[in-house]
Amino acid sequence: MNVVVHRFVSWLIATRRLRPSPDYLVARRPRLGISLARHWSAFHASFMTTAAALGFSLLVARAQWAALGQVCALTGNPPERLTHADLDAARDVLLAAVERHRHGAGHDLSTAIYGLEATLFHAGVTDQLPRKRGTSKADVRAAQWARVPLVMRTTMADYLAQLGTTLRPGRVKNVEATLREFAGFVADRDPAAVRVADLGRRHVEAYKLWLAERPAAGGGPLHRHTIRDRLSALRGFFTRLLEWDVADAPAKVPVLAADGRRRHRKRLRAAGRRAGVGLLARRDELPEHGLAQPSSVVARAEELHLGHWAVGAVIALAHPQLPQRFDHCLSPLPIDC
Repeated sequence: MNVVVHRFVSWLIATRRLRPSPDYLVARRPRLGISLARHWSAFHASFMTTAAALGFSLLVARAQWAALGQVCALTGNPPERLTHADLDAARDVLLAAVERHRHGAGHDLSTAIYGLEATLFHAGVTDQLPRKRGTSKADVRAAQWARVPLVMRTTMADYLAQLGTTLRPGRVKNVEATLREFAGFVADRDPAAVRVADLGRRHVEAYKLWLAERPAAGGGPLHRHTIRDRLSALRGFFTRLLEWDVADAPAKVPVLAADGRRRHRKRLRAAGRRAGVGLLARRDELPEHGLAQPSSVVARAEELHLGHWAVGAVIALAHPQLPQRFDHCLSPLPIDC
């Protein structure tokens, strides 16, 4: 969004001329604190003084004021007329929006609102002491799974239980997060899809576009490796359901192999080095010049169907003084290691 337009929208929200949605507040992050401080300067000065008296640092007080701007934007009330019910309602919808757009970033917002309650109480705005209302991560996960249709949820839960017998817990946790996110995405956009068997390529394509636009927890778009990892987890899920002859499996895997393919150059180099060491151990099978000429290594590697990473490793090991001079010999070789 244009900077000028962004500031204008922030001014409209701060002056209560526009009521934004919680998704907009979380995804676009309008600078409501600055606009709110300009239009309620006396209250802002009193708020910052109270926060400092309570021992909050300037940075924490600013975070509380920013949270106050979001609460005022959602409720449509000026800051001096907020109630505890307003804070509770705004907290719930904002944290739900954070889970949809900025996974794992809800702790900072929850902490800021908790401190905001204390500051507003001591400033005489509210009449109740702050209290912890935060939900645990397990509660959040349970609420997200509750949105998924029962049959689909059961199939995914059974798959995760089987996965836990062979994969490390960290990987199972990543797969669970991917399935939960994908299932919730489908449940919100296609209520007719109540089973895994109802899922098709169109759901995956829509999910890919959504991932490309979804902000990351630290700001900015998701990294392409994160997107590929999630699509790879989905492909593994559908593939195994078909291999296990699960009744709820789709007719075919809706995730293409190219969706999650990623070349790891470091891994290719490591594999090539291992193949190269093996080739060095078989130096008797090389032409009569042995390793005297890198071109001989290339010729023998072609016969053994080794990739150019392996050949490069052999040349680097056997001829450390000639690392770059024979690159042209390697270009015709396929990357197959």
